[in-house]
Order: sequence, then C-alpha cells, then structure tokens
Amino acid sequence: MQKLRRLSVENFILETAAASGLWALLAVALLLYTIKSSEKRENRLMKHLDKTNESHEKIAHSMEKLEDRMENGFNKVWDKINNL
Repeated sequence: MQKLRRLSVENFILETAAASGLWALLAVALLLYTIKSSEKRENRLMKHLDKTNESHEKIAHSMEKLEDRMENGFNKVWDKINNL
C-alpha cells in the first residue's frame, strides 16, 4: 500500500510539474509572440513616421518658397507705390 501511495505522490508531483511546465511554456511563447508583434508594429510606425517627416519637410519648404514669392511681390508693389 505504501509503495502504491508513493507512486501516486510521485505521479502527482510529475503531473503538476508537467502541467505547470506547460503553462510556463505557454506564457513564454505568448511573451515572445508579443515582443515579436511589438517589433513589427514599431517598424511599421517608424516607417510611417519617416514618411510623415518627409512630407512635413516638403510642406515647410513649399511654404518658405511661397513666403519668399509673396514677399517679393509685396516689395514690387511697394516699390511701384513709392515711385508714383
């Protein structure tokens, strides 16, 4: 009877360890999946941010050119008014 009981306790410990090991394995797998997904998402966001920055730089450059054109036009009009 004692031998049977010892086997049952050993089996219980082994089963518990195996079950816990499975949960630990699943937790680690989920963690790795989450990290990998986060890296992919971060890469996509960084590419999007780079494109947005390029667009903002183009807009800023266009606005500077427009400002220069407006200032030159204003100066021409002002010069004509002063020469009247």
